[in-house]
Amino acid sequence: MNTAARSDQPVPRPGRPPEDRFQRQREIFEAVAPLLSERGARRLTMRDAATAACLSVGGLNHYFPTKADLLFWPLVPEICEAAHQDFLKQHGWLQEHDPAAFFLEFVNDTVSAIVEYCTPAIQAALELGADEFWEVMDAGMTPTPLVASFEATRQPLDDDQRDRLIGGIRRVFIGATLDPRVTRAELLSDVWTQLESVSARPPSARASALTV
Repeated sequence: MNTAARSDQPVPRPGRPPEDRFQRQREIFEAVAPLLSERGARRLTMRDAATAACLSVGGLNHYFPTKADLLFWPLVPEICEAAHQDFLKQHGWLQEHDPAAFFLEFVNDTVSAIVEYCTPAIQAALELGADEFWEVMDAGMTPTPLVASFEATRQPLDDDQRDRLIGGIRRVFIGATLDPRVTRAELLSDVWTQLESVSARPPSARASALTV
């Protein structure tokens, strides 16, 4: 019996790959962010945003059901985690092969995210009121992943150093998002200043000084 496939049988077509919703949302936000910075949160309409992203209003609503969902998207903890996982997909291999290069990429990526994504969102929250501002600020302005990467690739920290570094970088991030004139280069320099401030002392330096 000939079990070979008959030539007149239809060839199955590959299905469409599942959509990466995070990446699509990021593309939309990137398209809308310049308009948000130009017009402000109150004057920006969902129709304006849809036009900037080359979508219908219905298409935009599929990804961002409300205006707040769009404006504050970069600061949602789940989105921050998705962005982190996306970074690891691209650069995670460096953790084992070149930790210093991995950390450098991590710092650059974090600073770019603050400038390109978080600052427009924070400025929108400021415009819409204090309640919105502090809610999204507390959710999105955490440098803990950056500090964890520093410890994993550069040096361990004691509790005092870790708290100082997290607090210092958080203040730098908040200051940058409150002043949209801060450039990426300026923010990068400020972040490295904070990182180098703990690199100058070994983790046990403070404990040793207290026991002398």
